Amino acid sequence: MKIFTDASFDEKRQIAGIGIYMMRGASNRTISHWIRTDNVNYAELWAIYQASILGFGKDCTIYTDSMTAIQYINGAENTEKPRTQAQYIRMRQMQVLAYKIRRLKPHIEWTKGHTEYYQTRAVGNQIADNLSKQGRAKFYER
Repeated sequence: MKIFTDASFDEKRQIAGIGIYMMRGASNRTISHWIRTDNVNYAELWAIYQASILGFGKDCTIYTDSMTAIQYINGAENTEKPRTQAQYIRMRQMQVLAYKIRRLKPHIEWTKGHTEYYQTRAVGNQIADNLSKQGRAKFYER
């Protein structure tokens, strides 16, 4: 199974749309919703976390176009950067979410986002991107 994730962020309203596109052979499943957050990177991690739960115990690969999310999941940390208290709290929240993802042991791969190629990875990422925008639209319509 291949799972593609993406997030789209509205800074003004502090919400993010989440898009998850799952492919298994000829059958596909889509998920789009929104969450409240002040950071697009947290939304990307949240989408990966949801995909990890959905793919738990199955032979699947999760694809994301967020290098920041992958760095958090791999435990890479930039400690030399000075941070405000709010930035520090946000970083710690993202580390906790990355820890939860690591506990599920998903296979995560980076894929280039926003390309015009007609390959499975590019199309899957584009569908996840559109689903994340649809998730934001669900917030606006409520």
